[in-house]
Amino acid sequence: MIDKDELELRFSLALTPLLSAIALFCLTAMSSIAVIGEPLDTIMDEVLLLTGICCVSGAAVIADAVLDRYKLDWSDRLRFMGSGYFFFSLIMGAMTFCSQKFIQQSKILESCN
Repeated sequence: MIDKDELELRFSLALTPLLSAIALFCLTAMSSIAVIGEPLDTIMDEVLLLTGICCVSGAAVIADAVLDRYKLDWSDRLRFMGSGYFFFSLIMGAMTFCSQKFIQQSKILESCN
């Protein structure tokens, strides 16, 4: 039988990439709606943005919970996996921020026309 710690680790290893993939899909779809759709006529872009942000936040919380279990401090987290964890977090945050700004900009341009 698997103990609780092993089960949590296996679950987090499966759930974090899944949440990241869902976030990537949502934020990409949101940007596509802004480009080819009518973003002012629907709330679909807001729903996708909220879903994407929740998935990114969930993946971050799960990953941090695993790192907290091993009692890694900030300097260890920055160097974790050859700084790959830091850059992954940075890219996911930038993707979420830029997608939101892209939607806002497209709404401003749409309202000017």
